[in-house]
Amino acid sequence: TADVSLPGATDHIYGDAPTAMYGISLTPSSTADNEDIAANFGVNLGGANFRTSVGNLAIDHQLDAGGYLVVANGLASTLGYTISNGITPAYNVMQAPLSITANNQSKVYGGGLVFAGTEFIAGGLKNGQTVGTSTLASAGSLTTAGVAGGPYPIVASAATGGSFNAANYNISYVDGSLAVTQRPLTVTFSAQTKTYDGNTNASAAGYTLNNLANGENLNLGGTATFDNRNVGVAKTVNFTGLALANGTGNAANYSIVATATGTGSITQLASVNWTGTAGDGKWSTVGNWAGSALPDAGNVGAVGLPPGLAAETPQWPRSEEHT
Repeated sequence: TADVSLPGATDHIYGDAPTAMYGISLTPSSTADNEDIAANFGVNLGGANFRTSVGNLAIDHQLDAGGYLVVANGLASTLGYTISNGITPAYNVMQAPLSITANNQSKVYGGGLVFAGTEFIAGGLKNGQTVGTSTLASAGSLTTAGVAGGPYPIVASAATGGSFNAANYNISYVDGSLAVTQRPLTVTFSAQTKTYDGNTNASAAGYTLNNLANGENLNLGGTATFDNRNVGVAKTVNFTGLALANGTGNAANYSIVATATGTGSITQLASVNWTGTAGDGKWSTVGNWAGSALPDAGNVGAVGLPPGLAAETPQWPRSEEHT
């Protein structure tokens, strides 16, 4: 019988080259002579091939993880002795560590995210092997997942497919993260009209927010001003300090630029009365007219003067016009 010994390593990690040392000795049966020298039996011990007890698999880096018995094959006697397996020591191929790490992802609020199952990195594969897919899941993939809840973990599990055999690996899974970013909105303002009142104030109402998600609505605040106070059509209206506020949706899930432009018209004021409140008696002083509606540049159709006040043609500077 051929007895195998393992004076060195008794195991290796799957995919790594084994470093075990093997020894072999012959034990004669009761019918052979008791001089257990290999040459007496016509055996060359150097011709042994060390195999596992499973089929004819060599102990090498291709051997699957598991427990085996080591046997000596290929021995023959020139004197006709039959050589059988004697001591067969245990040998273990240990699972190799394999990490499956989900890739980090990001998406815009209101959009869904469907994983293909390939958004991961496999670390520790042996022998050029591959992993086909892994199950990936995240609460952040829902269209309703908010910005404030992120980043959301992306949980990987159940690696399969490809050319690897999961039984050869001790698999660990590492979460990725899913960031949800604000959904950008644009705003459209409806054209507005006001009667001349001596100032540039406009209304920030009459807007439409574009690109809202999930059927939500939001409120919008800000300041609006005409480009100047004078009567005119298709005038530019400037909107500044635009900020979103909660409606049925959460404003924190959206973004909007702070400035925008629109159009509007200022129509002529039919008449304005003199008040003289400013006390300087000057036609060109805003405070002398009701509502500060200075009647210049065709902005007012007529002026109302109190009885006894002489109506004189105002002397405007050359750069101004008057009614």
